Amino acid sequence: MKLKTYKHGLAVILASTLVVGCESLQEDVSSDPSVQAGGANAGATIADNLDKQKKAEREAAKREAEMREKQLAEEKAAAAAAAAAAAEEAKMKKMAALRDMTTFYFDLDDASIADDAREALMAHAAFLSANAGMKVVVEGHTDERGTKAYNMALGEERGAAVAQFLKVNGVSDSQVEVVSYGEEQPAMAGSDESAWAKNRRAVVQYQ
Repeated sequence: MKLKTYKHGLAVILASTLVVGCESLQEDVSSDPSVQAGGANAGATIADNLDKQKKAEREAAKREAEMREKQLAEEKAAAAAAAAAAAEEAKMKKMAALRDMTTFYFDLDDASIADDAREALMAHAAFLSANAGMKVVVEGHTDERGTKAYNMALGEERGAAVAQFLKVNGVSDSQVEVVSYGEEQPAMAGSDESAWAKNRRAVVQYQ
């Protein structure tokens, strides 16, 4: 009976000693500076990795935004260039169409340039000033009314008015010559207003 009691007591003592030893070991491990440092270093490494990842993501997003901005700028520049080219082409076509107008009409006994003739004459002036080797003869004409001498002088005035307009707008003197035909070369035969209106004119002839 005493032996059993002794064995039981010994077992209790051994168990208590084991528990105390484990707790002591846990305390020693948890209080070990190297273990604490290892845990802190691991946490710092994770934080650093997260910071690096976030930084890399921000830089990637920044590069992507810069690329999009550059692409948009290039697309905008290309669109502007295309629009400018289209506008220039339309302008050139319009100028060419205006140069097809070579006959300019005048009121009775008048040598003033009509308002509706100015745009076409500007187109001729721009073309001639850009092509110094080109020359024109401006022919002055009248209707049949009046004396031949008067009509020759009036035809001269009409041709000179057109020539002066061209010169004021950049055409050199050497590129323009004026010839008066008076009433001698009517554009339309007849002795009524419709014929007379067609004959009161100046004609730009390229040489």
